[in-house]
This record gives sequence, C-alpha cells and structure tokens, in this order.
Amino acid sequence: MDHEAEIIKNTQTLHSDMQTLVYENYNKFISATDTIRKMKADFKEMEDSMDLLAKNMDSITSFSEQISSTLHGTRQQIAKLSSVHTLLKKLQFLFKLPGNLKARINEENYKQAVKDYVHAQRVLNQYSNMPSFQGIQKDCEDILEELKSKLRLQFHKRDTSTKALAENVELLLQLKEPADSLCIEFLMHTEGRLTEQLEILKDMCENDIIEFMDMASSGFLSDLCLIVASYNDMFINRLLEDNVDDFEIKAANHLNKFIVSNMKKYFDLVGKRVEDVSDTALLVRALDRFHRRLQAMNISCKEKDFARIGTDIVVNAGRKQCRNHLHSLKQHLSETLAKVRQTLATKLTQNGDGNLAELQAMLIMPITEKVKGVLQDLSLTTADDLFSINKYTTSENITPRSEMCDHFQEAAQNLLNHYVRIQGLAVSQMLRKSVETRDWLHTIEPRTVRAVMKRVVEDVTAIDSQVAALYDDNDGQVDRSSDSSRKTHR
Repeated sequence: MDHEAEIIKNTQTLHSDMQTLVYENYNKFISATDTIRKMKADFKEMEDSMDLLAKNMDSITSFSEQISSTLHGTRQQIAKLSSVHTLLKKLQFLFKLPGNLKARINEENYKQAVKDYVHAQRVLNQYSNMPSFQGIQKDCEDILEELKSKLRLQFHKRDTSTKALAENVELLLQLKEPADSLCIEFLMHTEGRLTEQLEILKDMCENDIIEFMDMASSGFLSDLCLIVASYNDMFINRLLEDNVDDFEIKAANHLNKFIVSNMKKYFDLVGKRVEDVSDTALLVRALDRFHRRLQAMNISCKEKDFARIGTDIVVNAGRKQCRNHLHSLKQHLSETLAKVRQTLATKLTQNGDGNLAELQAMLIMPITEKVKGVLQDLSLTTADDLFSINKYTTSENITPRSEMCDHFQEAAQNLLNHYVRIQGLAVSQMLRKSVETRDWLHTIEPRTVRAVMKRVVEDVTAIDSQVAALYDDNDGQVDRSSDSSRKTHR
C-alpha cells in the first residue's frame, strides 16, 4: 500500500511538472509553428524562381548554340584576320622603330630606347634576309652605335653618380657589349670618384675626428660599397649570354684588386689622421665607428681581412696614446722633481730644515693623481661595447701587481744607493783635501777638534737623517752620534 501511494505521488508530481513545462514554453511552441509555416511559403516562392531560372538558362544555351553554328563557317577567317592584324602592328612598330629610337635618344631616354630595340630585335633578326627590312636594320644599327657612344660618354663625366653609371652599364650589356671591357671601364671611372672622396678627406684632416670618420663612412666607404654591390649585380651574379668560362674569375680578380688598392689608401689616410688626436674619449668613439664600418667590407671582399688591418690601426693608435701619456708623465715627473729640488734648496738655505715629509707629499701626491688620470683615460679603450670585443669570464692580468711593486722598490733602492754614494763621495773628497792641504811636518800639536772634522760629522748626520726619513719604521732609526763622540774625532 505504501509503495502504491508513493507511485501515485510521483505520478502526480510528474504530471504537474509536465503541465508547468507546457505552460512555460507555450509561446515558444506557437512562435516555432509560425516560423515553419513562413518557411514553407518562402520555399514555394524560391522553387518558382528556380524553375524560371532553369527556363532562362535553357534559352541562353539554345541561343549560344545557334550563334556558334552561324559563325562556324567564318571562325577560321576571323582568326586569320586577327593574326594579320597582329603582324601589321609589329610591322608598323618596326617601320617606326628608327624614328622612335632617334626621338628617345634626343630626349635622353636611353632606357626606353634600349627597351624598344630589344623588343624588336628578334623580329629584325628573323626577317633580316628580306630587302625591305635590311634598310630598317641598318638604320637601327647606326642609331645604336650613336646610343652606345652616348652611354660610354657617361664614363668620362665627373658628375655622373655611381647609380647612373651602373644603369648605363646595364643598358650596354643589354646591347651585347663585351662585359670584360665594360667592367674595366666601370672600375676606372669609379676609381676617379673614390679618389675625389679621399681628397675631400685629406682636406678635412684639420676638422674634428668624429666629423672626419662620419664623412669617411658616409662618403668613401658608402660609395665603395655601392660600387661593389653594383659590380657584383652587373658582372658576377649575372648570367651573360656571351660569358666565357673564366670571365667570372677575371671579374672577381679585377674587383678584389680595385678594393684592396683603394682600401690601402683609405687606411693610410686614417692611420695618419688618428696620430694627431690627443683627446682619448673622442679618439675611442671615432675608432669604434671606423672599426664597425669595416665589417661590411669584409663581406664584399673575402681576399683581404680588412677587420684585421682596422684592428691594427686601432692598436697602433692606442699605443701612440700610451706613448704620449708616458711622455707626459715623464715631463710631469721632471717638473715636479725640479720644483721639489728648488723648494728643498730654498728651505735649507733659509732655516736649515728641509721638512722632508712635506716635500715628499709634494712629490708623491701630484704624481699619483697624474697616474690615476692617465689610467682612467686609457681605460676608455677597453670598454666591452667597443670594437666588438669578446667578453671572457676569466683572464689573467698582463702585469702582476707584485712585479710592479718589485720594479718600483728596485728603482727606489737604486736611487737611494746612488744618493748615498754621491754624498759619501763628497765627504770623502772633503776629507782628502783637508789631509793633502795641511803641512803635517810643521803643524802644532792639536788641542781641539778640527773644523773640517766637525763638518764631516754634520754632513754624515744630515745624510743619515735624510735617508732615515724615507723609512716608515720608527723602531729601526739609526742611532745619532752624541756631542761627546764628536770630540773624539781629530
């Protein structure tokens, strides 16, 4: 009974849910019914339109078949007339070709003239055995000789740009001119242009080094790269119809000799220019631009390592800067020593107290600051972002610190030994003179210390004090002689 009651309850719940679902979607059912009814009407109209289109297509097909059957007899005649019309147009172009070529040359439109002739050349060659075309061909050949002369004349004009010259060579190649002679003429003319660029750079040697390098890059090197690229496109990378087997090798050799010759002049000029630069910062910037620009030339000419030559110029310039700084340091040291010597002599004359600590500071401090400034200036040449320097994780110092300290200590010891030797020689000479000049046979018995002996003791004591001042070890001071000990000397 409980199970039956549960089934009845579930049935009632399901019935209630179904009624709720119907009520909630009633509007949607009505809308869907209207949409289906409308689609039936639209498809009916579309079916009528498709039937009408099928009838029209049948009519068009029938009409086309009727036209085709009507023109079947005259189709070959129309094709023949079309062929004759095309031939007449070609003949008309040929008859007008000499006049058109002459007009293009007078307009200096050489490119269009060559294009017109190349377009008609095959037809002229085909009908060259016909008398009526021989006159046209002869006139065209005479005009072409004039055109070639005008194009070659561009080689001798100083104001002709490299781009225009390359276009003229391209036109001459299309006119079947020998490529071997053209490549030589092209390089001879561009040689003059590069020489002009070098002369301009020579006149700029007094200008700022950065401006000089910018002009060298945008002027000489840019023109040289353009010349090389144009030459490669015209003669080496181009398939010539009359090309001999070894022409590409000869053309490459001509180009390599041309590049090496001009780059040697450029390197000589740059090498002389960088020798006169005293500002290391400007020199480093200029050399960095110079070195980076050379990378393009290595790609253009593989016979010579221009990057290596450029690196040698950079290294030589760095060595020149080091020599200049070394000379400056030596000169500064000499001036400082002269100043200290003059101050020392003045103070000893006035009050007998040289104040060696102050003089030592006067000598060491300026030299130390000068060396720091020089090292800081030269360190600009070792920056990681210059000259494409490779970074290494570990590297050894060229000169160990201990070796430098040993050299300085050895130099200081040699100076000290030399000073003591000179002062000792002066004291010994004074003693010798005092002994040699005295008449010991007739002298009286000494009662007091001789003046010369007092002077010797004072000089030795002064030397001892001066030498001891150079040592910082207070515990190791040299014992001074007492007054009583001085009286023992005769």
